[in-house]
Amino acid sequence: MKSIRGNILFIVLTLVVITSLISCAPFYSQQDLDEARQQALVEGFVEGYREGKDVGYEDGYTKGKAVGLITGLTRSKLSEKEPGELKVHFIDVGQGDSILVDLGETEILIDGGGKSSGVVEYLSDFVDGTLEVMVATHPHADHIGGLIGVLNAFEVDEIWLNGDTSTSQTYSQFISAVNSEGAQVYEVRRGDTSKVGELAFNVLHPVNLSGTTNNNSIVLSLSYEQIDFLFSGDAEQEAEVSILTEGIVPDVEILKVGHHGSKSSSSAQFLDAVNQEVAFNRDGEGNSYWHPHQETITALAEVGAKIYGTNIHGTIIITTEGEQYSLQLEIPEAPPVVSPTLAKFAVSNLSISPDDVEPGRTVTISVTITNSGGSSGSYSAILKINGSQVETKSITLNAGENQGVSFTVVKESTGIYTVEVNGSQGTFTVKKGEQPLFLEIVYVTDPIGKGYTATLRAKTVPEAYCTITVYYKSGRSSASGLYPKEADSQGNVSWSWKVGTRTTPGSWRIVVTASLDGDTVSQTRYFRVY
Repeated sequence: MKSIRGNILFIVLTLVVITSLISCAPFYSQQDLDEARQQALVEGFVEGYREGKDVGYEDGYTKGKAVGLITGLTRSKLSEKEPGELKVHFIDVGQGDSILVDLGETEILIDGGGKSSGVVEYLSDFVDGTLEVMVATHPHADHIGGLIGVLNAFEVDEIWLNGDTSTSQTYSQFISAVNSEGAQVYEVRRGDTSKVGELAFNVLHPVNLSGTTNNNSIVLSLSYEQIDFLFSGDAEQEAEVSILTEGIVPDVEILKVGHHGSKSSSSAQFLDAVNQEVAFNRDGEGNSYWHPHQETITALAEVGAKIYGTNIHGTIIITTEGEQYSLQLEIPEAPPVVSPTLAKFAVSNLSISPDDVEPGRTVTISVTITNSGGSSGSYSAILKINGSQVETKSITLNAGENQGVSFTVVKESTGIYTVEVNGSQGTFTVKKGEQPLFLEIVYVTDPIGKGYTATLRAKTVPEAYCTITVYYKSGRSSASGLYPKEADSQGNVSWSWKVGTRTTPGSWRIVVTASLDGDTVSQTRYFRVY
């Protein structure tokens, strides 16, 4: 009896605690609470049974239900997140990348840092059961190493890969874990879109696996109401130019800087098109690559972005309901990264030589690029002809330096071509030059029998006016087919005529003339009739 009274008192006190928890929690539907209680009963049964097994199964079960109601509610994320509140975690994993996108019970993990990143421990506080999507942007160890532990620790519904491979042991272990997971695996390409819960992702890169491992990185954009994100993996300027050329660069509020802030990424043109308000750089403090490079910090500052780095601010969490966003820094006292000086580029002195050429001739296009800013930076000169990108050349200039950049092109078709290099424009013309008038008889039927058809073919300049006269013993031939003609666009001209059956056998003269712009040339050839 004493044991029963004790259990009743425990349950009553438990219900009082639960009521107070619910009264101070934000509003949730009855279905949400019912599901939480159901999960809590299962968890509570196990925990309560363990606690009460020394006094008997029934006692443990009764106590377990009450314990479970408390533990289930307090462990659930219902008391931690407002409905519709998106959180994007830029996780401090040292030298590497790992980003958690979290909306309600939907979680997407983009990369996992290295094997010792600690990402599994971090995710355990936020993943509600199943991880909906795992993205491996490319197979470098500092991006996929931590995903091995994630695959072993969590159930994953979908895995997005770019299809690139590696000979590293880390990659072999990662692929083995992927194959063992039983998740749906997709190789994504530009133009793919996917809706994960209420989140819509667009794949901007790669088109195919034609570049380096970094330039094959998956680049994703995410729009949540009015707030847009760009996750660029380790994509470098080659990939950025491809996205720019395609005209699919999104205007975003939040940018994950490419390749840990290396100067091989984040070109001025790309950052200007992205128009980000906040940029996040992901590095381990004191890393051997010296990331982020000063050129990248300068380029970001040039476009007015506020810059944060996991090497300075620790883990950074962006929270947004779709209209505004806020930042939570693990090290809040650290100010945003600033660049004391800026690189500033200008393109000038466009020259095209020669600007009037014949088909097949080489044209050289040159510009001067000047950095008039206060620090070094990288810049890409992009050549377009008639609006289509032809070639890109990237250079790095110190403050106050200038450098010439040249391109060569060859065009076979005649016409006027418009040249543009980063806004500087000019034209060149390809046309056929004036060719001296000439005439060559290249074939005549010889010998030929009476009553048969003879043919003569000649070569001259295009559009020349040509005549033919055939002389027999009786005089000039009046056979049909011997009328004046104009040479075709290749300078070819020909005649065919029938030799009369009463023509006197012998060697007879043919005279051909060609005339153009007041000039005339002629050629004579003999043919034999038998």
